[in-house]
Amino acid sequence: MHQPRRQTPEGLVKADIRRTAKTIGLFMVPIVGGPLQPPGLPDYIAIYKGRFVGIECKAGKNKLSQHQERMKGEIEAAGGLFIVAYSGADVLKALGYDLLF
Repeated sequence: MHQPRRQTPEGLVKADIRRTAKTIGLFMVPIVGGPLQPPGLPDYIAIYKGRFVGIECKAGKNKLSQHQERMKGEIEAAGGLFIVAYSGADVLKALGYDLLF
């Protein structure tokens, strides 16, 4: 019998963010790294209300790498928004939603 595959902590964060994106109409596309892509690209590129958004998913105490910090600076310098998200709530907060917790 086939055992269900367990998701990594980051995989759970990504699933939460995908659910959140659907609820608010955030157009989002996953980025799969490869040898032809520059290092540091966020996990997702998105558009929200006409604005470019990069979303880097992190779990636990993980932080941005040096390449990701550089990419964050480049995206923000170009007028985009770069979100470091540990949950869907982080995405909502960065996009200006008032959370009632």
